[in-house]
Formats: sequence, C-alpha cells, structure tokens
Amino acid sequence: MPKVLLGDRTSPKNNNITKKIKIRLIQCDMKVSELTKQLPIEETTIYSRLKHPENLSIKELRALCKALKISMHELLELEE
Repeated sequence: MPKVLLGDRTSPKNNNITKKIKIRLIQCDMKVSELTKQLPIEETTIYSRLKHPENLSIKELRALCKALKISMHELLELEE
C-alpha cells in the first residue's frame, strides 16, 4: 500500500530545514559526499531528503544534527 502524505510538500518550514542544512554544510566547510561518511545514509538518499525533508526519519535527523553540530531544536525551529 502506498504512503499517504498529508499537507503541503513545499511548506516554508520544509524549505527552512533544507536551507539550514545547506548553510550548516557551508559553515562546516563540508560537502555532501563528506557528510555521507558520518551518516548511515547513502548520498542519493541525502539529496532526496534535502529535496523532501519531511521524509527524514528520527534516526537520520539525529545523525544529521550530530554530524553538522546543530541542535534538533535549532534545525526544526521548535516553538514552546
């Protein structure tokens, strides 16, 4: 059975997550190919997740935050 995705796939929050990841890659002077060495994710999957960050799993998100030295709170802009 296919996945059911609810909501707008191009929401501004998703775009902000992608922008923050790309900015953090630049700040860390890191390329995606270097990032894949630190993550349990293939390079093609990372590009897919950058295009559609709503598909990131918790495991991938934690590994990504650790590799980029950014808190999950900062990356996701969690509001209290």
